Amino acid sequence: TFFQRDPFALVDRSKKAPNLLLFAENRAVKTFGNCPFNGAFLRCFLSKPEVKKLANESVACSGSTMGSVPALKKYVERMVAQMDASQCSAAGFGDSDQGYHNYLYHTGELDKLSGVRVHLHEQGDGVINTIGAMN
Repeated sequence: TFFQRDPFALVDRSKKAPNLLLFAENRAVKTFGNCPFNGAFLRCFLSKPEVKKLANESVACSGSTMGSVPALKKYVERMVAQMDASQCSAAGFGDSDQGYHNYLYHTGELDKLSGVRVHLHEQGDGVINTIGAMN
């Protein structure tokens, strides 16, 4: 990770601003439908029709997540609950935080967390620029 300046100094901390920030990889070259790794993360715990619904969605990088302490605490608790419910590691798939992260965002589950205001920044927008997939 390389910081060009303090990313926290650039975050809007007003009471109505998003307090859980997610950052997508390049949608033009990577979606769940065309990425074998990210698609596999979802296939571990979702049905084929559920995976197909997410095929054209951006892949949010789970390693590039920032937010307030209360929002991050609720996010982590929900992620752990999803891991426990999905049991991918027990089925021999390993646990993919990125699969759970994207499932929770793209299905609106993160929006249901009390006090959490989530926003997904597309690649190149926001204080983090995820460059894992470039065109």
